Amino acid sequence: MQIITLIARPLLLVLALAASAVAQQTGERVSVELEGAGLWLGRNDVRIPNNETATEFSLVDVISRAPAGVVRATAVVNFHERHGLRFVVAPLKIEEPGTIESPVSFAGALFAPGPGTAGYQFSSYRLTYR
Repeated sequence: MQIITLIARPLLLVLALAASAVAQQTGERVSVELEGAGLWLGRNDVRIPNNETATEFSLVDVISRAPAGVVRATAVVNFHERHGLRFVVAPLKIEEPGTIESPVSFAGALFAPGPGTAGYQFSSYRLTYR
């Protein structure tokens, strides 16, 4: 999670500076929103592939229940009364050590009980014309 935070902060700064530069050059309407929050995984049952050959297990039971820090940036550039662009950067990646309590068949591999590292990623990068 620390790597994502280290990458996201400079990226958000560059995004804000770029939006400011566009506003100064074009004189058009620009807005930038920066958000930060805590994320708790409440329920996340996983199984790959999604059939009887794999073991369904709770990712929440494997990793800690501590909150993860998340960030999101949104920039909107309205270059005409009825035309604009919206750019959203929302990186979300959690990797934490955990313990598997029983054997797990996941993504074609068999994992024995014991310590390991679990990861969850749901990043979103969107560019929208409105």
